[in-house]
Amino acid sequence: MREVVAELRSLRLHGMAQRYEELVAEGGSGIQMAEWLIRALLDAEVTDRHVRSIRYISDGRGTFPGTSRSGEL
Repeated sequence: MREVVAELRSLRLHGMAQRYEELVAEGGSGIQMAEWLIRALLDAEVTDRHVRSIRYISDGRGTFPGTSRSGEL
């Protein structure tokens, strides 16, 4: 459970993290059964954000601090 909550918070999904903690505290068996789905969705979101950030830099829309779009200082 802690890993799921930490991952949700690292993705800035604080409301979802809070609700997940509440559901686990209530002890419903449904949340434990669905944990594999939640983990799969988190993995997909992390991967998507990583790919989009690489694409953003590769397309020339983003630059690293101290560089111009041409890559020169």
